Amino acid sequence: MYFLTELSNTIIRKLSDNTQMITQGFRAFPEKTTTSLPVDLASIIGIVLFPWGVSFLFPIFVLSLVKEKEERFLVMMNMNGMKSSTYYIATYLTNLVLALISMICFIVVGIICGMEMFKKTSMLIIILVFFIWSNILVAVSFVFSFFFKRNSSALITSFLVTLISIVFSMSLFSIFEQNYVYFIWPFFAFYYILISMNGIAVDKASPGYQLHDFHPGSSIFAATMFMIGVFFILILLAMYLNAVIPQEYGAHQPWHLNIFRRIRRCFGGKKDEDSMEFDASNPFYTEKEAEDAKKLEDDDVRVERERVLSGRYDHNSPLIIKNVRKEYPPRKKDKKPHVAVHSVSFAVEEGVVFGLLGPNGAGKTTLIHSLIGVYTPTSGYARLAGYNIKTDMDQVYKRIGICPQHDILWDDLTVMEHLLFYARLKGIPKDQEKEAVQKSMANVGLESFKDNLARGLSGGEKRRLSIAIALIGDPKLVFLDEPTTGLDPDVRRLIWDILNEISCNRTIVITTHSMEEAEVLCHRIGIMSHGTLRCCATQLRLKELYGSGFRLSYINKAENYNEVKQFITSIIPEDHKVVRDLASNSIYEFIPTQGLITKLFDLLDDNKEKYGIIDWGISQSSLEEVFLSIISDDDADAS
Repeated sequence: MYFLTELSNTIIRKLSDNTQMITQGFRAFPEKTTTSLPVDLASIIGIVLFPWGVSFLFPIFVLSLVKEKEERFLVMMNMNGMKSSTYYIATYLTNLVLALISMICFIVVGIICGMEMFKKTSMLIIILVFFIWSNILVAVSFVFSFFFKRNSSALITSFLVTLISIVFSMSLFSIFEQNYVYFIWPFFAFYYILISMNGIAVDKASPGYQLHDFHPGSSIFAATMFMIGVFFILILLAMYLNAVIPQEYGAHQPWHLNIFRRIRRCFGGKKDEDSMEFDASNPFYTEKEAEDAKKLEDDDVRVERERVLSGRYDHNSPLIIKNVRKEYPPRKKDKKPHVAVHSVSFAVEEGVVFGLLGPNGAGKTTLIHSLIGVYTPTSGYARLAGYNIKTDMDQVYKRIGICPQHDILWDDLTVMEHLLFYARLKGIPKDQEKEAVQKSMANVGLESFKDNLARGLSGGEKRRLSIAIALIGDPKLVFLDEPTTGLDPDVRRLIWDILNEISCNRTIVITTHSMEEAEVLCHRIGIMSHGTLRCCATQLRLKELYGSGFRLSYINKAENYNEVKQFITSIIPEDHKVVRDLASNSIYEFIPTQGLITKLFDLLDDNKEKYGIIDWGISQSSLEEVFLSIISDDDADAS
């Protein structure tokens, strides 16, 4: 074209004497262009991102279930009357609703964004598959939660499981098409369905996966059937693991679930639970235990056991314990089981505050937990608020109150909401629940805090709320596990006043390490060590038996030291003990004879000026001295 144009240009110039010329040029012919990619990039990326988008709730569900156990919310609800089955059903439905909402949002966003899988694939199949997957997520989270006791390990492991499942699904996709056995892990099955439906939809020549394609012989159909079958297996597995896996709190059954015993009961009838599993003539399992009991138990404990086992007690007593025993499996093979509580028997009458004292590892907390259902006692019989703990625990929970050692409260609930929740757990009628809540708050002085969130309460206010929860429904029997631990003196005194006021019409059992608290609150006291009840009597009786008698202390003028000492030693028993002997300050301990204390008051008051006595006082042995005299160094190391 260039040379033709030049030739034409030469000719035209020649003919026109160079007055005309041709201007040449090249121009591209117009054509339509597009910047779109030959494939649906969003759908291709979806192959990787879709599994993440539908799996993020799995670690959250596992985390929430483990937290309920770690924070002991489930145990607290159980101890206030909620059945474990009720909790698990409610939790399942709650998590299922959350999962379904998440899946609906996922589908809606996919449709809005115009992704091929959601445009071409049959919506009925998408809804069916995502509904099954929502149930699978909840069921798998239940199974995984039983293997963890701490949030951190549960969160990391569940995320790793999700990550590994996604990576394997993408890497082994072709293998899944040839061998369906991998679909037994439901994550593989669902991810395969997602990737397959997305791949079919991306193909421009394909109309997408339709309902008529969903039939036996289709790999997507096979994966869906595997998911349905595995779902029921997971539910049964979750129920089995809940029964047999030992948890930090709560009882568990052997791996065989006592199937043969259940069959025998079905055909042979039930035994009378009130008369089984304790022998009044021989409360101990071995001769060694009986010999140890003779050394450890005092006469009052033996009298109390005989009184209880022979039935010579008030049968309306809110707390009756007969030979309650708790064993733990041996830590090493071929070893004997560890006995935490040795055949404890006593009864506590109505209106009595019973203090259970002992060093760490003595067995007092294990005994209380065995009574209130946290652990299952190995043997023995106990009746709380008139009901047997083995056959009528549901009724027991409605009639007792429990204040644990550490506050178990929801940060996002108010004081009023906590009390309403536990009032409903205890079965208080709806028309009476507000009155019960107001009464419980008034007992502990929390009326002005009723709308405050638990997270904003001080330590003392949280403790009072825990006590209020224990008092909701006016229970006959209240267990308080170290109610003032970690509180400052002012708050401790306030709670003591509260407990003194509420103890008039109900029986209270307190475990504590504070001897001062026991002296202020308790009418009767039991001291445990090595799982054995060492003594059980009133404070005065314990001080008489184990105390060092009375203590005389005085302050005198230094120049009268010899005269005062001679005078004091002449009026107290000769077998006295010198605690302190200084020039101006001395202390003596002695066991008085009949009428000696009254005589000492008169003698000291009449002769204090004569012998230069500035100040003096006589006091009885403290409960702390009694405790130390009973508990030896070996007992303190019982844990």
